[in-house]
Amino acid sequence: MSGSISFYTMNAQTGPTPPTPTGTPPPPPPPPPTTPTVVTPSPSKQPTKQPVVTPSPSKQPSKQPVASPPGETEVQFDTGADFSKNSEGHIFTLLAERDVTITSFDIIGKKDGGSDVLIYYRAGSYKGYEEDSEGWTLLFDKKIDLLKEEPLNVGDLLENVSIAKDSEASFYIFSKKGLFWEETNDEGDFWKSDGSIKIYTGVAMNKNMWEFDKGYGVWAGVIRYTAWGN
Repeated sequence: MSGSISFYTMNAQTGPTPPTPTGTPPPPPPPPPTTPTVVTPSPSKQPTKQPVVTPSPSKQPSKQPVASPPGETEVQFDTGADFSKNSEGHIFTLLAERDVTITSFDIIGKKDGGSDVLIYYRAGSYKGYEEDSEGWTLLFDKKIDLLKEEPLNVGDLLENVSIAKDSEASFYIFSKKGLFWEETNDEGDFWKSDGSIKIYTGVAMNKNMWEFDKGYGVWAGVIRYTAWGN
């Protein structure tokens, strides 16, 4: 008779002891897994290990001065109008050929001396609002010392005016002591472009400010702006 025989002993308190097989014992269990500590670095140590991954913003311009976004450099656009006419005010429209931001104006005075200067803006065309202040935003209101027949920058505006590409904006420049413009046959005619903005002929205004009686033409002066995009 073949097979194996198991033996056991009796314990008086706990009962019989389980039989011990006489065959090959089972393999020992595998050790418990350990958690690695080097796969993910400590977050608190990461910035000191890689301090140059994200450069400091304050150092970026000095490292890459040519990478400054377009629009950082101010452009001066001279309208090219002569001094054949003068009046207290002039309204005109600009068309943006790129995204631009108007930052200031240079005014050419009729005579030397202090003059109250006001500059207004409105989106789109001015037509229908030449004699109506509604919808105009005040950009400048100061007394400045103008130079006779010489451009003088008025300085910072109360706010810059951003004009999206293919959009129009109108401006009204008023000087109590007068400014220059060149007479044309009509308003709204294309006058000049520098590839970023186009200026169109407008209307001259009298000393009562919101009163038109001076004719059509183009304002003589300089428009300062920055530009972005193509």
